[in-house]
Amino acid sequence: MGERAQSHFAAVIGAVVAVAIYVVVLIGITPKIDALYLPGYVVYAPTHFNDARQYALICVQGYNLPYAPLPTLGTSRLNWMPVYPLAICALNRLMGTSIVYAGAVISALCAGIAVYFCARTLVNLGVQRPVLHAFAALIPPIGGLWLYLPGAEAIYLAMGAAVMWLITLPTPPDTPDGNRAALIRTGGGLVLGAVFVLTKPNALAMIAPLAFAFAYQSWQESRRAGYTWGLFAFVADVVIEHVWGAVRMIGRARPLSPRPIRYVWTAAGIATGILLGFAFWLAYSSWYSGVPFYFLNQQLNAWGRAWPSGNIGEMLTYYAQAFRGIDPYGRPWRYVSAWYLAPYVAALIPAASPRVPGLLRGMLPLMIVFVLYSGAVHGSDRYILSTALVALGWACWLAPTGKRRRWAVLRWLFLILIAAITFYMLGWQMFPRGEPSAWGIWER
Repeated sequence: MGERAQSHFAAVIGAVVAVAIYVVVLIGITPKIDALYLPGYVVYAPTHFNDARQYALICVQGYNLPYAPLPTLGTSRLNWMPVYPLAICALNRLMGTSIVYAGAVISALCAGIAVYFCARTLVNLGVQRPVLHAFAALIPPIGGLWLYLPGAEAIYLAMGAAVMWLITLPTPPDTPDGNRAALIRTGGGLVLGAVFVLTKPNALAMIAPLAFAFAYQSWQESRRAGYTWGLFAFVADVVIEHVWGAVRMIGRARPLSPRPIRYVWTAAGIATGILLGFAFWLAYSSWYSGVPFYFLNQQLNAWGRAWPSGNIGEMLTYYAQAFRGIDPYGRPWRYVSAWYLAPYVAALIPAASPRVPGLLRGMLPLMIVFVLYSGAVHGSDRYILSTALVALGWACWLAPTGKRRRWAVLRWLFLILIAAITFYMLGWQMFPRGEPSAWGIWER
């Protein structure tokens, strides 16, 4: 068996183990989640209140609108993207699985798919023991309980893992067959990106990281072709070359000296697919409701933001609540701002480590900047740490880079400890009182 077949086989075994681990944890937390519902009415509560109901209603009744679409303050099911409910419907129609349990089945399978693609990605990145460290995807450091509540988090993680695997594949050679393979890969990325954003709109946060990946991988490929300058010089050369080409078209410039610039288009194809998928859903929701940009207005109005987009002062004031007491009645506000600050800090730990490959280190901060700029802090624990980019960053941070294994064990213990504490906090301290809410600034 060749090395490639061995790594594939090991990733498949890891995926099977991941499904088993997911099922065990899911069974273990079921009594706790059932306790949140009124006794006597629920046999099995597959997830938290709102999302479970909405996904089931989408599958049974389709999408709906509030009684009055304007103003766009009433919540519509159009906020829940179609990929996960379509998967539930397909499993229900084709296999006869109850809608109550279909979400759990899909989430368990997606946990295995996520570990498989994370392992394959770590192989592409040259990480030691890739299958072992791919299990970091199942241990989000902040609020890991969300991943084990059957919902769109697991399928979003699996889609993100597939995206990261695709962009880290070795670049095909510059031959006719290689160019054809690159074209097919870019086209596949276009489709994958569209499905990615139709799983969760949070995939929009990957646009800037994918733009960086396009520049970084093109620079690496150009270096293999003889380019000798750094990344920023490469970006400048690309801009100058295209601007100069436009100027030359009108005959007012001399040709520049040739530069060995090569492009890797996979990441750009995925980013384009994300934008096209978002444009499709925006157009569909506008047509369905009769209100222009209805989905975008829903996201901005029906789901509150903690600060207006781009308002850095409001953002700093909001997070400052985590470090000061307001009054005895304001302490829950303080805890929530601290809770939503933690995922950003957790994502920056691998971004700041030289143990992590440069591609991931450049992508991670750009994703965080987008979310912070938008002000959509609600669900940061779910949306940041169910992103495969962050999971892979942690996997690379955990993996040893030399022969000393002791520090790798200590890093694993650190991750497991933090994940266990926040898992307990979310399930046994926050859920009995309602999930964390993105409250605004109460006192200035």
